Amino acid sequence: MLAVLDRLAAAMLSRAATDNAYNFQPLVDRLSIGVMAPDDAMVSFMSTDPGLVWSNYSGIVSAFSPLGYWRLNETTQPPSALAATNRGSIGTLGYGAYVGGTPGVSGALVGSTNKAARFNGAVVVPYSSALSLSTPFTVEAWLRAGSTTTGTPCPLAAGTFGANRSGWSIYQNPSASGTGWNLKMYNGNGANTAINLNAGPVVIPGAWYHIAAVYSGPTAVLYVNGVGATAPTNSPYVPDLNGPLTLGMRSDTNFPWPGSLDELAIYPSALSQPIILQHYQNGTNTIPPIPYDQLILSANPMIYLRLDEPALPIAVNNGTLGANANGTYEPGSTPGVSGVPFSPLGAGNYGCQINNPGGYVDIPGTGLNLTGPVTVMVWCKANPANGIFQTIVGKGDTSYRLDMDWNGYPRFADGLANPDVIGPTRIDDGHWHFLSGVYDGSQSFLYVDGLLAAATNAPATVPGNSFDLWIGGAPDYPVGRTFNGVADECAVLNSPLAAPQIRQIYYGALPPPDITLTLNRVGNQFQLIWGRGFLQSADNVTGPYVDVPGAPLSPYTINPSGISKFFRARE
Repeated sequence: MLAVLDRLAAAMLSRAATDNAYNFQPLVDRLSIGVMAPDDAMVSFMSTDPGLVWSNYSGIVSAFSPLGYWRLNETTQPPSALAATNRGSIGTLGYGAYVGGTPGVSGALVGSTNKAARFNGAVVVPYSSALSLSTPFTVEAWLRAGSTTTGTPCPLAAGTFGANRSGWSIYQNPSASGTGWNLKMYNGNGANTAINLNAGPVVIPGAWYHIAAVYSGPTAVLYVNGVGATAPTNSPYVPDLNGPLTLGMRSDTNFPWPGSLDELAIYPSALSQPIILQHYQNGTNTIPPIPYDQLILSANPMIYLRLDEPALPIAVNNGTLGANANGTYEPGSTPGVSGVPFSPLGAGNYGCQINNPGGYVDIPGTGLNLTGPVTVMVWCKANPANGIFQTIVGKGDTSYRLDMDWNGYPRFADGLANPDVIGPTRIDDGHWHFLSGVYDGSQSFLYVDGLLAAATNAPATVPGNSFDLWIGGAPDYPVGRTFNGVADECAVLNSPLAAPQIRQIYYGALPPPDITLTLNRVGNQFQLIWGRGFLQSADNVTGPYVDVPGAPLSPYTINPSGISKFFRARE
């Protein structure tokens, strides 16, 4: 915890019995001298002690036990772009671009150290005529869901999702449906389907599933772990007209799927049940008779994405969730730029520049899906907003987010049904600002540079979501809300910090101005005003001083009662 500094502004408010005057006097010899005469309106007292040492900023933040605290002090650069290499027959036409996918996570194959990709974004293979598969074809992959769902997130699709849909998509079913996976193949008539087929048990998050969709023309089969469910075609299937192949979300960027995906293969043929079962058994065999990739290539796929690209640089989490909330610097982010320049953050402090669509720091959402009280903090240096709504730190509209709006004003909200709290001053001025959003269960507060900027009632329930947390963007708007600026020192807490605590953290980053304790006369009352810290009072000049009950915020109104009272402000 931040120690009480030997830095005081102190004063005595007393009522003279003879002249009915109120005197405001300094009590510590390091303070400037002054006396308020009966007709004075204001007098100020400031500490002038030069021998102060401020605490380490990261220690102050850590003392509040944040779940996540990302200093963003790393310097290793991610690639400017990352491609998913295709080993299938169409070559580079089947290469995919990572737009939020994170390679380097544990893979599905039991007998292999080969890696997979985790998604809170997508891998996108641009449309080519090769994706307009008619009949027959097979889509095969290993899927590991990040969570159960009440919706229908889409891990795989190659379709056109306009007024009249074409192509195909595979969805994770809601847990209440009683089934795990759904195959839809469209007939070009609105959202109607030629095939709508469910298969497999309810999805268990964290478990790998081998999925294979086989279309032969008259029928389609959806296999889950080698066991198939069959449905006939009820109307002619219309192949994909112009949509990309997407992993991690649907081809129109809707229905994002948080989970891991491995070993995607698409064949221009209908694989038989024995071959599908052989692939599943090979992947679950600790000592497979033939390497999995050789087995897949022997079936002549047109697209084969192993998703084993190198892992991205890590953004270390210094919070209580530890490595479980380590982030990754996605392509388009630039770590190692100059961060918050104040000495308590350490020499050579760095931040992360974000100004490219898809460039952000991605943090697994597990453990950060907070539907109760929350505090979100970040230092940022924003470029001009230029009419673009930008998320600086966010977990999506149904959860918490700190934004900069179209006109450069800061915002905070928690829950889609709760209103945004909007600050009164622009932050797109190229200077460093400290933003803090607090939700206490019924109200939302926005602090800018340690001071309360705005507050509003927030009565609606916060539903939360399974998205990742993004620094520099919004997980539910993959390329639509990218922040244009530098972010540094981001933290998320599962508790609502109070105003004095926010000020304490802010002033832990830079030497604060001397404490000023000011007295205003308001009619027959007096107001004490101070810029930060805690107000204390005592009945005697030598104390003991105790915090005024309720940790009041400035200003504090005093009703003279005919007795002397001594006040001071402390850090």
